[in-house]
Amino acid sequence: MMFSRFARNTLDTLKYIRMLKERDIAVLFEDEKINILTMDDELLLVVLSSRCTTRSRKYIC
Repeated sequence: MMFSRFARNTLDTLKYIRMLKERDIAVLFEDEKINILTMDDELLLVVLSSRCTTRSRKYIC
């Protein structure tokens, strides 16, 4: 899952996504078929980011 490499945690993910959207910079997550410029709802990003953060913590511990 490539999404897990975008940011370190959910808050960083939202921060970077919002910053890039404000500048009309597209970010495409191919595996998840997400284009941040065409998304209106951040809920999917929060869920995926939280899932990846949880998974990475399990592997570290």
